[in-house]
Amino acid sequence: MNNEEIAKRFEQLAQMMEIRGDEFYRIRSYRNAAEIIREWPTELRDIAAEEGVKGLQALPGIGKAISGKTLEMLERGTFEAWEKLARLLEEGDHWPMLMPSQYARPSATLDALMRELHIDDPDGRDPLSLVYDVSNAINSSFAYVKKSTAVNSPIETSLESRQGVCQDFAHIMIAALRRLRIPCRYVSGYLHHDELHEDRSAEGATHAWVEALLPGLGWMGFDPTNGGLTAGRHIRTAVGRDYADVPPTIGTMKGRAETELQVRVRVAESQALLPQDEDFAADEEWSLFLESDEQALLFQQEQQ
Repeated sequence: MNNEEIAKRFEQLAQMMEIRGDEFYRIRSYRNAAEIIREWPTELRDIAAEEGVKGLQALPGIGKAISGKTLEMLERGTFEAWEKLARLLEEGDHWPMLMPSQYARPSATLDALMRELHIDDPDGRDPLSLVYDVSNAINSSFAYVKKSTAVNSPIETSLESRQGVCQDFAHIMIAALRRLRIPCRYVSGYLHHDELHEDRSAEGATHAWVEALLPGLGWMGFDPTNGGLTAGRHIRTAVGRDYADVPPTIGTMKGRAETELQVRVRVAESQALLPQDEDFAADEEWSLFLESDEQALLFQQEQQ
């Protein structure tokens, strides 16, 4: 890469950083894509054009102000992905997935965790790499413990005990990514367990994970509970800002009538309609549902 290209990239990078007043060399690492500085010293641009990165490092104070990781990001062009993400935010209506929500809110405890796990700053990473690191850091730092939290527990409960369930881990990851100005959303659904994966989440229970908006990739799913990206095993049923948007049951009932709620879920791999289960077929309403499903399958076969 020649010096002119470096100068151009440095100028774009400088627009993604915060430069205070006349302190030309007081450059902070990238933190907020929405804070774009339109003006920066011509002297730095000229030096970058003439001498490249080495010339910038040689300036009094600038070698300390710009970290090696930031220079690496400059040379690799990693900041271009952040620039694309900034344009996505400007062009699309993604702000609901960037703002704090009921269960995914910033806090001093969250900030401390992010610093401890080294996920409080891109530090030379592109958005995809950073999101992946955030997911893996949460996965390796928290123990999966059933009933250690409630559905309405704030993230501080899990942050302080370093344990929780999939809902807690998803909320922590969402709050962290929004601090990094990466749009993300809560996904509720189910996970198909098999012998090839060692999942921490309970089989048959609802599951939660996170989808992040990434430049050039769109919405990608990450599972901080079990680690890695989401795939065909993840069955999405609802999407929202956090759990408050997508509870499996919600409503208000008035009166004194006795009620009983039954929920039965079976997740299994199949290329055809599953045979009736004795427990599922016990209820008359569920039997009628299965019968209508079989009729629909027969109709599809007749149309082929």
